[in-house]
Amino acid sequence: MTVLGGICPAGTLVVAGEWSGSALGVDVTASESVVDNRWSVTFTNGGALEPTVTVSSSCVGPA
Repeated sequence: MTVLGGICPAGTLVVAGEWSGSALGVDVTASESVVDNRWSVTFTNGGALEPTVTVSSSCVGPA
């Protein structure tokens, strides 16, 4: 499951991101910026329950 953070505003650049949510059985397999100026986190779910996660993007500007 891949979850995207918010898109950084025009004139800014995504530099980092973070995630929060239910972590029971959830492992992060990738955390990186993507081409559309937002942060992407990919998770695997080893648990029996569907996780709830939120990803945010950290932006700086002007780019």
